[in-house]
Amino acid sequence: MDEWLYQVRFTLHHADYMPAEVVTLLEAYGAIPVSQYEAFANYCREAEEEGVEHYPLYNWAIDTITNPEKKEKYSKIYSVYVDNNEIYDKEIADKLEHELEQFDELASVNKYDTNPANNPQPPWRLLKSPPMPPKKLWNTGDESNDSQGG
Repeated sequence: MDEWLYQVRFTLHHADYMPAEVVTLLEAYGAIPVSQYEAFANYCREAEEEGVEHYPLYNWAIDTITNPEKKEKYSKIYSVYVDNNEIYDKEIADKLEHELEQFDELASVNKYDTNPANNPQPPWRLLKSPPMPPKKLWNTGDESNDSQGG
């Protein structure tokens, strides 16, 4: 048994177009696509509600979602959550990766493991500085669900 868990991510050619065939495939696995931008924004919302001092990646995440170029980039990258889990067994990740690679509509498909040695770390300057005050960039109403599957 593999000691690491995995996550599959894919990149769209255009942030505003999610191919229906991809959604159908993911549904067969009990999976949903979550944009990286949406995940970062949700992290920031939660941090602001619970206290940013308890969220070590808050500065990095808020810096990412408030930068227009990064917003465009991360709105095209999707993580696949299976049964509402961000990470899952290698067997599932391998199958998803293989099947998603068949879609020309996707710019890229990647699989990541939870081994810290294999994962990029946020810039140190943003981790060691005190938390920035919350930016409250969003409304608190029900408009958080967008057309990107969120």
